[in-house]
Amino acid sequence: MMTSWMTFKTRSKKEPQCITSRDAPRDGDQDNHDSLTESQVFISALQEFQRVSGLPVTGMFDEATKVAMNKPRCGVPDKEIDLNTPVAPVNSSASDIENSVSDTFNETDSNNTANNTLGTANSFEGRHLGCNQRFDGTGQEFAHAWFLGDIHFDDDEHFTGPNAGSGISLHKVAVHEIGHVLGLPHIYRPGSIMQPSYLPQESGFEMDWMDRKAIQHLYGGCKGRFNAVFDWIRKEKTPYGEVVIRFNTYFMRDGWYWLYENRNNRTRYGDPVALQIGWRGIPMDGVDAYVHVWSRKKDAVYFFKGTQFWRYDSENDRVFRKDPEVESGDHPDGNIDAAYFSYTHNAIFLLKGTRFWQVVGSRKRWRRPFLPRNGLLPHKDVDQHWFDICNVHPTALKLTR
Repeated sequence: MMTSWMTFKTRSKKEPQCITSRDAPRDGDQDNHDSLTESQVFISALQEFQRVSGLPVTGMFDEATKVAMNKPRCGVPDKEIDLNTPVAPVNSSASDIENSVSDTFNETDSNNTANNTLGTANSFEGRHLGCNQRFDGTGQEFAHAWFLGDIHFDDDEHFTGPNAGSGISLHKVAVHEIGHVLGLPHIYRPGSIMQPSYLPQESGFEMDWMDRKAIQHLYGGCKGRFNAVFDWIRKEKTPYGEVVIRFNTYFMRDGWYWLYENRNNRTRYGDPVALQIGWRGIPMDGVDAYVHVWSRKKDAVYFFKGTQFWRYDSENDRVFRKDPEVESGDHPDGNIDAAYFSYTHNAIFLLKGTRFWQVVGSRKRWRRPFLPRNGLLPHKDVDQHWFDICNVHPTALKLTR
């Protein structure tokens, strides 16, 4: 079954007349009665269009309604498809098309758990190239798609890449289309990419929070355990030579990491990335914990794995050129659960199971000079140092503030 998807059409310039009471039929006039019935249907449809378009519901074909009707419009397809490389249209560059399609899949795949089975078979075609739904030339129908996923874009249209500022945004059209492929209906909320009318592209366009949540409502969110979560805080110089403090939030799992864009409340498009690409020198198969010691006298970043740890050189973005150090004795033997730098105690704590170990710091060594540098104090129980961190019955949980 074939359903027109992003079918953008311009309405006829011939305007129907407004229906008023003087058009009411005379008694016994069947033709006029039929005409009135049709008029009532037309008015009801017009009012529904005005309602979903955010216009005053008047039932009159006024100028604002005419403008809304002449905006490009859209239909709806559905589900599973197969990824193929698009054929570039004559009015757009191959690189623009490739980048736009790649960005589209990065944007939609990063927001749902169905990304291993979903893709699109897409092509650019003229009016007579192998498709029984012929395109109508420039300016009306931009694209259409089959129910099970084939997507065709009109080769006569001027599709452009992201942030081009002119033409028809292929990225925006494709994101809307894949939203339908994933099962989203039209959404009349301002800001939604699933609005039925095509709106000119904005700079920096992306699928918004509520559209992403709508996809995850259908397929579920992305869940899983993480080995380390941290803010990487470091000093950087601006082009003017000023030293500024910057930070980014990272999530690590096995041999992969995600950069979390807090301003957008999502991960960076294209993530995850292999650890060896972004964090040079730490174990390729992942770490157990991360800790940043930052005080007036010290600024040091450490990664831990098993019985080893690596100090990270944030300035040069790599581990220091030294073999990882191995600790022996009373320590959490491999795979610690957490590492914590306490500003309260000005000390590092390593946690595993129900126990913790404190790393010997400069203050401890000043008081007890015989202690080894960066050694571990004997273990203690967590509940003897941090109190009343208890599980409770679900009925006793406070779910709201």
